[in-house]
Amino acid sequence: MEINKNGQTSARSEPLCSLREKQLLLISLARITFLSLAEKLILLKKLDSSDDLALLSLTDLSEICRRPLEKAVWNGEENLRMAKREEAVVRAKNIQIVPYAASEYPALLRECVNAPFALFCMGDISCLSGKTVSVVGTRRIAPEARKAAVQFAYDAVSDGVIVVSGLAYGVDSAAHSGAVKACLDAADSSSYGKTCAVLPCGIDTIVPYANRKLAENILRSGGAIVSEYVPGIPAERWRFVQRNRIIAALSPATLVVQAPCGSGSLITADFALECGRDVLFHKAAFSENACSVRNLVESELQAKFAMGKAGSKLKPGMFGRVELNLGRADAILVSDKAVLKQAGSNERYVYTEKNGTVEYRKVEIGRRFNDKYEILSGISSGENVVITGQSKLLDGSKVNVIK
Repeated sequence: MEINKNGQTSARSEPLCSLREKQLLLISLARITFLSLAEKLILLKKLDSSDDLALLSLTDLSEICRRPLEKAVWNGEENLRMAKREEAVVRAKNIQIVPYAASEYPALLRECVNAPFALFCMGDISCLSGKTVSVVGTRRIAPEARKAAVQFAYDAVSDGVIVVSGLAYGVDSAAHSGAVKACLDAADSSSYGKTCAVLPCGIDTIVPYANRKLAENILRSGGAIVSEYVPGIPAERWRFVQRNRIIAALSPATLVVQAPCGSGSLITADFALECGRDVLFHKAAFSENACSVRNLVESELQAKFAMGKAGSKLKPGMFGRVELNLGRADAILVSDKAVLKQAGSNERYVYTEKNGTVEYRKVEIGRRFNDKYEILSGISSGENVVITGQSKLLDGSKVNVIK
């Protein structure tokens, strides 16, 4: 209770409870994986509380979203229970929740077709409202590329630019380190840029764990750490791909410092091009050591394809071989367990192998038939592929056809 200047008592708990309930509803919606951004925004507008969401049946959700959801798994009470636990973590760790409609939500990210419903943030998210550049590259970094990433980020931050990357080993870590050093070296850092790390997991977990000190320095220097995932969500391989689209969308330009075949930074570059952003390659990507890394990675990819041909059992996320069972060439399908449909996008990524050569390409998906998607173009008969959706990395799921 609080006594105002007129001697009357007023309860401060109401606005606090209201804020907590708003956060609880945002978390409850953010953790639903089978709804699109547009559908979550509709529910946010229609519902007053997380309790209202928990009371909705799958049929109710289908009517509101105006599409069938009978194959989705939904337990409103369990979703609310988990959201309350995650909301407690948000309060305990002073995590900010920035919904899509908030003024603090990065304008460039809002331009992305599949933008996150909300961002969970530690640090100063307002830094993303300034000039930004995304820096990406391989974990298996050559000495020239490491030096280039550090120096580029240092110079960018010194010029007032925010450096965005993914806190991974290699190029990401080098870029964040260079940005932090520029902030610490500055006599007056008010005119300097900052650095922002985008995580492939819940905001309460630093991945990789060995970079937790770097993450602390990012926050200490005035930067930010963001994620689209609620606290407690683990880092899985397909979430790294999902994270890459955010890194690409947060900047008008993406710099690739070093990227051998199979590097996730090439996926980030593709996302950037799809968003209409510039993609730049640093000259360090073409150094002699970078070429050696590329050759090593290519030989490893070919060895993994050979493992698939030998019939080795594939583990989730392993690079392996998917057989194309030929039928009607115009009706090649892939299981929805292999490709997750993304709102507003009909492209997926594949690695293909033919005559011992590995290459990276896109395929176009079309209509959905029960639990399968039609592949319209990008794969020819007889090719061995591993398919990655924009949100999930796959192992050796079978590709079938309609007879």
